[in-house]
Amino acid sequence: MPVESAADRASFFSTSEFAELALFTPAGGSGSVCTIIYDRGQGQNRMAVGEASASGAERSAWINADEVEAVVRGARLVVPVDEDGDALPGAETLEVIGEPKLDDTGFMWAADLVLVD
Repeated sequence: MPVESAADRASFFSTSEFAELALFTPAGGSGSVCTIIYDRGQGQNRMAVGEASASGAERSAWINADEVEAVVRGARLVVPVDEDGDALPGAETLEVIGEPKLDDTGFMWAADLVLVD
């Protein structure tokens, strides 16, 4: 049984608290506005050894599962957007990598992201 109440979850994904609006587009689907908690990170998972390099997740997000039924590899997010899904100044386009995971309560998706050029 989850410890959080519906009110607790609603405040967590409040845009006046921690969350911001994003445009979520599943691979091959159409976009919809949702709320996310966005960790812009520092690109800390990059590695270069001589001429070889590797890159992992540059950013991460927790996506409100009440608004997005399923998150899979290849989905895209544009952050931040307005209520209509239009990109705001400084918006970033990101792609979901790896396997997103739904938390034990079914409340939010955890997704690793990379910037899309």
